[in-house]
Amino acid sequence: MTDRTHRAWAQPEAAEGPLPILWFCGPPGAGKSVIAWEVFGNHHGERVGYVDIDQLTMRAPESGDVFDLAAANLARLVDVHRSLGTRALIVSGVITPDQLPVLEAGVAGQAVVTWCLVTADDGTLRRRVRERGWSPHLVDMVIADADAWRSVDAVPRIDTTATTPGDAARTADDLLHLRPTAALQRPPRLEPLDGDDLVVVYGPRAVGKSTISWGLFMDCAGRGEPTGYLDADQLGFVHADAALRDQLICRSVASLAQTFADAGAVRTVVNGNLTPALVATLQGSRARLVLLDAPRDVLIERIAARNGGDSARLAGDDLVGATSHTRAAVLQHALRQRDAYAESAPPARRIDVSSADPVDHVRSLADLLTHH
Repeated sequence: MTDRTHRAWAQPEAAEGPLPILWFCGPPGAGKSVIAWEVFGNHHGERVGYVDIDQLTMRAPESGDVFDLAAANLARLVDVHRSLGTRALIVSGVITPDQLPVLEAGVAGQAVVTWCLVTADDGTLRRRVRERGWSPHLVDMVIADADAWRSVDAVPRIDTTATTPGDAARTADDLLHLRPTAALQRPPRLEPLDGDDLVVVYGPRAVGKSTISWGLFMDCAGRGEPTGYLDADQLGFVHADAALRDQLICRSVASLAQTFADAGAVRTVVNGNLTPALVATLQGSRARLVLLDAPRDVLIERIAARNGGDSARLAGDDLVGATSHTRAAVLQHALRQRDAYAESAPPARRIDVSSADPVDHVRSLADLLTHH
């Protein structure tokens, strides 16, 4: 695999000094991700980024320590954000108390980490994780995890037992430090991605990208082919314009895919709501692009299914429990995306996913890889 690093860092660094990181840690069910997302939302216009570290560890079949992969990918992501002038990065996700110093050391010189321990009493934690459908055994593990976190000293903490996410986020805001603003020395330039080991699955909202791309990822792993998986949307959270967000996604995918390759992956599957400008850039690369498409009536059905919670809940998901107004706005956005993709140059493969069975579509994608 070609090392993409030199292409990913084509732009000069936009700001001096280490990147401030506000990292929410604690046991499952405490509210880390909810509070982190609230804090991120409080800083529109300030070029603040957000990532859930769980998004940096998806590689199968698993080999080696998942934590080592997370730490390596986080260090690469910090470099990307620093190069683009991000003023602060908010992080959440599952870690253990003994990993705090290791993670700090991994970004030493590049970032300064402020920890925020999010916790709740045992009764509240039990209720919250039971509502997720977790087994009694896992519930007991959560309580043991909470006990371990309570022994951590000298870390600011927020107890969410009797507070709202909004109130908790306002408290946490005092812990977020922003590095000085700095104008980019020249406008960001998107570079085509090197390597034909990238499979990029894109399409309009709610078409089924996550389901089908994840199915492809698991199919590759099931055949014993080490494969990485990246959700471009989850890597692209930054309060900035579309051009800089595209740059963040492009550089992050290039850099994190390199980490997967260094760990033995033969390919990385990427899924996301890509802008036409980013699609055009990717069409000038060796990455294999797959456009998923479906007509209006199918998109309406899938938006309704997402509205009812028929998918995993991820940061930024505005469809679960959404109002009819929001659903209508998402549909109009999806239709505009369809039109824009139709006007672009044809991808390597276009798949009509009107059929409800994603297994057939995964098989089509697997055939694409086999016969490439």
